[in-house]
Amino acid sequence: MQHTADHWYAEESLPADTTWPDVEEYLDRVHDSLNDRIESYAEETALTDLEAVTWVLQNTAVDHTWLTDDAIAFTLAVNASPFGTHQPDADSRVASSPTPNEIREVYERAERKHDEAEEFLGLESFPEREQSLDNPLVVWLDSATIRRLQDAGEEPDGSLNDVVNRLLDESETHRSLEEFLRAYLEERGEDNVHKVTIQTTTDSNTLSLIGHADIQHDVPDVVRNTDAITIDDEEYRFLFDEDPDWPSDQGRTVLYCTLGEDDDLVDLGDGLETARNEVES
Repeated sequence: MQHTADHWYAEESLPADTTWPDVEEYLDRVHDSLNDRIESYAEETALTDLEAVTWVLQNTAVDHTWLTDDAIAFTLAVNASPFGTHQPDADSRVASSPTPNEIREVYERAERKHDEAEEFLGLESFPEREQSLDNPLVVWLDSATIRRLQDAGEEPDGSLNDVVNRLLDESETHRSLEEFLRAYLEERGEDNVHKVTIQTTTDSNTLSLIGHADIQHDVPDVVRNTDAITIDDEEYRFLFDEDPDWPSDQGRTVLYCTLGEDDDLVDLGDGLETARNEVES
């Protein structure tokens, strides 16, 4: 292909020992071997389709050699090429663009994006990423996004990873246990909720809540829109489930209960006070 491209740009004709079917067959074969990689770059990175094609062609050995700008330009310009984006021209087998100079510009753009992504991944956010991440996910960020993250940094942020985590924490919705339960009772209807119980898990940092109600629909909005529950300014992750039956408490603290089978009425205020005392102890 390199020999063919050099001859074409010098003479505007194919070498004597090469035919157009030869060129098209060769390009089909190369395309079949590289297409999955090209599509991966185009779909999963910040590279455009043309940048992805150019990047892969220039950084992949084809028949034990690397294509030059001329060869890549010719590859893309051939109207019958599976790499090309040009409509067949009845008067020419080869489109007038892209030129080798344009290919160089496209590749340099792709290289800048690649270097920016590589620099970002190599920052303190991932000091030993190969060792610390079992299955790392490569995320391509454009330079504007990286600058926004850097501008958002503040003490004591030490890395872009710290900035991202802090911004995620700040975007979380925290509700007190009382706010959460009152919103739940209002959403489901107090007459439809018979009992709500709570239990802290063994790590004491997660609350397990179960609501016992006559009706079950989709996940309540208050559950879906709450990231953490606080009790006396202490933050807890939580698990929530709904059960239409009326099981025994099984050692769980009752936060709220209407009169039911073998159960005493528990006012929400009393249940919350009991929960606070148990958490503090």
